[in-house]
Amino acid sequence: MSRDIINVPEIFGSDVFNEAVMKQRLEPDVYCAWKSCIQEGKPLELPVANAIAEAMKQWATEKGATHFTHWFQPMTGVTAEKHDGFIEPAADGKVIMSSPARIWSGASRTPPASPPVVCGPPSRPGAIRPGTPPLSPL
Repeated sequence: MSRDIINVPEIFGSDVFNEAVMKQRLEPDVYCAWKSCIQEGKPLELPVANAIAEAMKQWATEKGATHFTHWFQPMTGVTAEKHDGFIEPAADGKVIMSSPARIWSGASRTPPASPPVVCGPPSRPGAIRPGTPPLSPL
């Protein structure tokens, strides 16, 4: 029985919608607005968020994705997940493609689990000591 050798460093993170993929797929003004949000803590405008969501959906469906998970850390100190899909059932038993922007904008069947946040550097759960009060929004 032969085994294929997997080059882990080569494939690690290869299916991640990361900054390099965003720079390649987003319009320059959308990419710059996103970078400004991250670097300067500016709010992410809805048209920019929608453009990013559509680019992410296109990228993911090209790789065969039909569903996605939104994993986040509310200011309560516990994690949460929201699972949704890029497809919606149609009346004829087939499916139609839907937009993640519709889901993230609050038009989905379930309300958002946490309020929108201002962009900023990601935090590590272990870096915050239990009992530390949450930071106020920027």
